[in-house]
Parts: sequence; C-alpha cells; structure tokens
Amino acid sequence: MRTRMLSVRDYLLAGQYGQNAEHSLSWLQRYWRPIHCRRRYGIGPKFYALYDFAKLPEPQWPEFVIDEPYKTLLRRLSSNEQRLVTNDKRLFERHCRAHDLPSIRNLGVIASTPPGDLDNLPLIGDASALAGIFSSSTPALFFKLIDASHGRKAFSAERLGNGVRWLDRHGSIEELFAYCQQQAADESGWLIQPRIRNHHLLRPLMGGGAGVGTIRIVTVLRAQCYQVIGACLRIIVGDNAVDNFAHGASGNIAAAIDVDSGQMRAARGSRFRHWPVLENHDRHPQTAAPITGFTLPYWSETLALVERAHRSMSEVPTLGWDVAITDGGPVIIETNSTYDVDILQVTHQRGFKPVLAAALGCNW
Repeated sequence: MRTRMLSVRDYLLAGQYGQNAEHSLSWLQRYWRPIHCRRRYGIGPKFYALYDFAKLPEPQWPEFVIDEPYKTLLRRLSSNEQRLVTNDKRLFERHCRAHDLPSIRNLGVIASTPPGDLDNLPLIGDASALAGIFSSSTPALFFKLIDASHGRKAFSAERLGNGVRWLDRHGSIEELFAYCQQQAADESGWLIQPRIRNHHLLRPLMGGGAGVGTIRIVTVLRAQCYQVIGACLRIIVGDNAVDNFAHGASGNIAAAIDVDSGQMRAARGSRFRHWPVLENHDRHPQTAAPITGFTLPYWSETLALVERAHRSMSEVPTLGWDVAITDGGPVIIETNSTYDVDILQVTHQRGFKPVLAAALGCNW
C-alpha cells in the first residue's frame, strides 16, 4: 500500500511540475503525460521530471537511456572476470600502478573481517595504527567503503593538533576509529587514501571547501576504435563532503563539458531535494564563481589519460570514468563498467541512447 501511495504521489508531483512548464497543455494533459510516458516508454515520473520531459516533444523521449535495461546490456558485453578490475577498488589501484596511470594510492584498510586480498595494504586494527597513517605529508585522509558506489558514506578527516576533524565532528583518533567501525558494521570495510585537492582554479567552483569535484567521462573502445561519448563536471554545493549528484537530491549541481574544447555549459541542479525540478546555474550558487564558459585546466591531458587507461583494459567495451583535476594534473579516482547515464543526460539535456547504440553496435 505504501509503495502504491508513493507511486501516486510521484505522478501527482510530475503533473504539478508540468503545470509550470507546459503552458500550452490542458490540466488533463499535464497529468496524463507522465502516465503515458511510463506506459509507452517505461520511464517513470521521477525521470520524467529529471529529464525535463515537460519541455521536450514526445519523439525525443525514447532517446533517453533507462539505467536498468542499459546496465543489463553492459553486463552482457563483458564477463565478470573482465570487469573484476573495475569492480574492486584495490585491484583497480594495483592496475593503475602497473600501467603508470595517475590514481589515488591506498594507504590501509579498516575492516572487522579482513578482505581476502589486502594487496600488501596494512590492516588498521586499532586507533594507534590509524594514527600512524596520518603524517606530515598526509595530514588529511579520505575514507570510502570498499564496495560502495556514488560516494555512499565517504568522508574526509583532517589532523588538527592532537585531535581530528571529520564531517561535523571534532574528536580524538580513538573516536574516529570507533566511528569507522560503527559505520562499517554491515559493510565490507573502509579504504583509506590521502585526501587530494582540486586544481586551484576549480576550488571556487566547489564552494571553497575541501570536497573534490570530479569529471564523469564515458568512453567506448570497440575493435580498437576509441570514442568519448560525453563528459560533465560534478560541482559541490553547501556542506556536502562528496560530489555525488543523486538525481539532484544531494543539492549538488553538474555541468556539461564540450569534449573538444573542455569548456563548460551552465550547470544543472534541482530546486528541491525531495523532487527533481531542474534549473540552470551560470555561476556557483555560493561563491558566484563563473561556470558557463569556464575552460577546464589540463583538459587535453585528461582526455589523453582516460584514453590510455581504457586501452589498458580493452576487454571492457565501455566505461564511465571519474577523474579529478589537481594542480599536478588529472588523477583517476575510479572507473565503472556498469555506469549510470542520467547525469550526462541531465547536463547535456538530451538522450544518449542513439549515440551509445551506434558506438556499441547494438540496441536494447
């Protein structure tokens, strides 16, 4: 019953949003179109709103990728063994080291049950061992769950005198270690990495905080023919520690990138967190730093790095890369073999199904 009520609520919200955009349509049409979209194309009311279908003619709707059918296709295009290096953060970091690809090194693991292969990483079993990870060269650390995606539960911690600051807390090393144990009680454990910083020109676009905004780049490599499908920059807003977009519910925004020039378009973000009502941002909502027309530093180097990285794992035909641009150049954060397309479609305001189908040589 609760699921049905939520579903009805979603359709009502989609129709209510449509009332603000579809001035030429009748009241009945505004509320009927989200239902018709689901019945005809399998696209539910939340994605109807997320992709601004209220402003798009119906013939463009089927050009948008729906994540689950697309992810099913991606799993068919490569085997579990071929995807293993992309799915395991420790194996991926090892692969990057072996192929001289700039990436974030792993410093240690916190886990109640040690993973089978630690790859010579120290197992951090108590607060004193965690204190040993902090040093003058790495006074700030980044913690992310081994098997998580979309930055779930990820956070950074910074050494301040004899204490540590993380999230909205300030405590001891012992309290930080206890927090990690508590948060990972039902998880595979934490990977500990040095915290990096964005290029100094990008920091005003990230609200001026310590969070790192990353670029999502989708690539296809088929029969040695390489293609960049699209790219966008995730932009941090507010007190968020990570840059995940979460269909606009995180409060963060994201901007399309012109692949040829590295220049950004206006960012897109949701006016509300409970429901996607998308609007443009020519400037960062906090710092007023210009977004539209901003050219990313090290863009040609970023494209070259991602191509070299994909060719090093050519058995996987398409990948979604997350790359951070630092003062020292681009750094690969991770790659995903079953990536989401929604953030590209939101930022570029068009469907990516035709270009992906052509590049992959298959339809779904």
